[in-house]
Amino acid sequence: MKKMKTKHYCCIPNCPTYDTLDKFLRFPLDVEWRTRWIKAIPVKNWVIDYGTIICVHHFKNSDLAMYTKLLNGTSGKSVITRSSTPLIKHGALPSKFDNLINTSEPSEEVFKFRDVFELSYRDHSPETFGDVEGVDINDFLIDYYYVKQVFEVKLKNVLGEWKIQNGQDYLMFYTVGNFDIPQIVSSIKIDTNLCVTVCLNGREMDPADLTWAVPLTRKINRWSQLTQLLNLFGR
Repeated sequence: MKKMKTKHYCCIPNCPTYDTLDKFLRFPLDVEWRTRWIKAIPVKNWVIDYGTIICVHHFKNSDLAMYTKLLNGTSGKSVITRSSTPLIKHGALPSKFDNLINTSEPSEEVFKFRDVFELSYRDHSPETFGDVEGVDINDFLIDYYYVKQVFEVKLKNVLGEWKIQNGQDYLMFYTVGNFDIPQIVSSIKIDTNLCVTVCLNGREMDPADLTWAVPLTRKINRWSQLTQLLNLFGR
C-alpha cells in the first residue's frame, strides 16, 4: 500500500496552497537573508520558527530550480541531478502576494526566532584558505563520492557494531537489535547531497532535535559531525 504524503498549509494568510512539502521552502538560516524575506512579506505581527514554510507560488520562476550540479569525486565530472525539494537562488526574495488581503507594513519588533536558527555557520563548506585557518582540513567532506570511497578508513574507530548498506545513491549505517525477528534499531542515511536522515526504531527524527551536531538543513560537511552521530546512536 502506497504511503500518502502529508500535506501542509502556506504561512501566508489567505494563500490557498495546501500541498506536499516539496512545494514549499523554509525560511533561510542565513540571518541577513532571512531578515530580507521577512521585510519582503507584507504581514504584520507574526512569529516564525523552523516549522514556518512558504509555498513556491510566492516566488518568481526564475528564482527557483529543481536541478542541482554535483561533482563526481571519482571522474572529476559534474553531474546534474534532480532535487527532491525546490532550490532557490541565494538572495532571492518572495515577491508574489496576489491572494494576500489586508496587507500592511511589518512591525520591526514582533519577529521572534528560536535560537536554533543561529546554527547557520554549519551550512557552508570552506571556500577560501582563510575559512579553514586553524581548522583541520582533513575533517571536511569533499563530496558524496569522496565519502563513499574513504568512509571505512575515516570512521574505522567508531563503526563498531554498525552495519553498512552501500547503495548507488545513498550510504546507510544501521544497527540490528537482538530480537526474535531481527529489527533495525537505529540508522543514519546519507544521500548524494550529504544530507543525513536519522531513524530510531523505525521513526525518523526531527532535524530540530539534531542541531547539536547537524544543521536544520540536515547537510553535513565534516567527518566529526558524522562521528558524533555514530557514537551516540550506536550505543
